[in-house]
Amino acid sequence: MDLQPKPPSFTLFTELPLELRLKIWSFIAPGPRTVSIKYKGLSFYSIGKGFSAAAGWRSPDPVPIILHISQESRTEALKSYQLAFGSYHHLGRIYFDFSKDIQRFGNN
Repeated sequence: MDLQPKPPSFTLFTELPLELRLKIWSFIAPGPRTVSIKYKGLSFYSIGKGFSAAAGWRSPDPVPIILHISQESRTEALKSYQLAFGSYHHLGRIYFDFSKDIQRFGNN
């Protein structure tokens, strides 16, 4: 049995003025990140009766948490972050803020 106390929660957040909530979201957004970007070659895997191919730029780094908290936080975060490093054949899969994030390509 887990006897750890539950962390306190603040259930009135949505009742705060919008300006204050937006300020809070700006503090939660991460600072400049160094994002590792690697190219994953073509690989085939089975989906039901067919096969699908996957290739493109990937990152082992986590997606900024602000994109997962709430719809409001995601909307604010998407003003800075965009899906990037795609190609004509593959949509971008890495959330990146071109105004502050740093790209690191390869394994080093």
